[in-house]
Amino acid sequence: MIESTQIFHKIRGSYPGFIGIELPTDYEVLLMDEDNFNAYRKGESYQALYPQVKHQYCHFEKPVDGSWTIVVKANSDYFDARRINIIYKSAENPQRLSTTSSNPIWPTASTTHPAASMP
Repeated sequence: MIESTQIFHKIRGSYPGFIGIELPTDYEVLLMDEDNFNAYRKGESYQALYPQVKHQYCHFEKPVDGSWTIVVKANSDYFDARRINIIYKSAENPQRLSTTSSNPIWPTASTTHPAASMP
């Protein structure tokens, strides 16, 4: 694992919503719960969700239970965290959302956060 080609962004369980990430198409996104993220950092076996990056963008429902981490990593030696933009969008309906969605709704309320700093 090469630390200089990835960033970590922590998500704590809270209100339902969606996360969108603007990033280069040669970057990969992984979403892991706390136990799997710890295994990933130690170089051990882990499980992750891999949201699809399409047209320099990916999106998924934000987990509301527990502690989760987004890992954005480059599939090449060149990595620039300034090219990553993480966007939070709140859900219109305050019902509990699952981690996977077949038909996500993008409401108008949103906040944008720059990518997390490199570890």
